[in-house]
Amino acid sequence: MTKRLLFLTAWLPALIPLTSCGGSTADEDSNYRAIPLVEASEATRAPAALSVPARVRSEKTAQLATRTSGTIRRILVDVGDVVREGQDLVMLEDADVRASVARAEASLQLARRTRDRIAALERDGAATGQELDEATARLQVAEAGLTEARSGLQYAALRAPFGGVVSARHADPGDLAVPGRSLLEVSGAGDLIVEADLSARLSVKEGQQVSIEQSAGPKGRWVAVITRVVPVLDRASQTFRIEARLVATNGPFPVPNSIVGLRIPSESDSVLVIPADAMFSRGQLTGVFLVRGTGLRLRWIRPGREWGSSLEVLSGLAPGDTVVRRPGDALVDGQVVDSVTVVRWSHQQDGVQ
Repeated sequence: MTKRLLFLTAWLPALIPLTSCGGSTADEDSNYRAIPLVEASEATRAPAALSVPARVRSEKTAQLATRTSGTIRRILVDVGDVVREGQDLVMLEDADVRASVARAEASLQLARRTRDRIAALERDGAATGQELDEATARLQVAEAGLTEARSGLQYAALRAPFGGVVSARHADPGDLAVPGRSLLEVSGAGDLIVEADLSARLSVKEGQQVSIEQSAGPKGRWVAVITRVVPVLDRASQTFRIEARLVATNGPFPVPNSIVGLRIPSESDSVLVIPADAMFSRGQLTGVFLVRGTGLRLRWIRPGREWGSSLEVLSGLAPGDTVVRRPGDALVDGQVVDSVTVVRWSHQQDGVQ
């Protein structure tokens, strides 16, 4: 009699859901079958990261201005557009320039006919050598005038000096373009530098890896290496400047002149993190499965930021909690597992360990 009672007690959790609805089904029973193996990892503390605003710039930048005055007819590109070398970017009104070219062509034709006529007269003795020289000089002036007029027509179009990205725009159609006034800025697509002013309380060094993120516009995360630390403190803001070079990306690089967030690990603060593949969503809730002895327990959590393969947990877990990796849809609260393999993992912030 004692053995039978122990047997019924051991299987009571499995019998309760089967009898609560008046019967049992194969699907309900399968939810509580022991699964042979799960992989799990421990929640751990990691240094927090402070995000500061930073500006992206390119080492190869050109300010584009026209060499002649004129009204802007069309601007063919905008900030963020990718351009190729020699591509037309800005078109000026060129009616006056074309009229000048037509006048110069007519003057050249007249000067050439006059020179040819005087040359023929000079061979017949009806014109002097001086008259021929003067006609020849007028022809040369007309040729130079046509060259100048045609160059003005060429300057009516502003072209990209190299391939890259339009990083700034300072004019609109209808504006007056004058020599020396920048209309567009084009930056090379590669060799991007991130500049930031850091508080004097922070400590960084050259060669240190940091992560870059962009939340406005197309989102992205990148890895950068600090290449320069300016050892001069601004007295008013109590900040110093650093420069970092982008070295890796999981998407297109940010646009030059855009504002990004530069994340620097903080030695004084820490956050609780787990592998990002341990979480799952059900509706508006985010949860994980904890390993408790030979069973699994469902735990709802409040997630924070996700960095690469790591997830910050704001509440719901404690350091040392073991969470199931890559939980499937078949897992349920209270499920029994035959074996648990604890997998070591390394917290990363967009590739920065």
